[in-house]
Amino acid sequence: MDFHVEYRVKADQVEAQLAAIGDFIEAIRGDGDPEVRYTVYRMEDGVTFRHHAWMASEEAFARFRGRPQFKTFGEGTPGRCEEGPNVTKLEMYATSAE
Repeated sequence: MDFHVEYRVKADQVEAQLAAIGDFIEAIRGDGDPEVRYTVYRMEDGVTFRHHAWMASEEAFARFRGRPQFKTFGEGTPGRCEEGPNVTKLEMYATSAE
């Protein structure tokens, strides 16, 4: 399962969003779950963020969504946004990875 989330935060909320992202990523790292990969990109404009989440299974997705940090992060982000968040479920078509 792959998901893409993109949003633009208000300029005065960038630092708060960066801190929230840092806390969220640290919680995911702390789990050490090999079935969950989560990457966040900050775009050139400095206020647009793109998240990519990969889960190996429905069970991994359920574990991910069940984390208290997911709820906290998910509830806090929309209030800091100028636009979005927009969520897209992706289906892999091809990859260069082996």
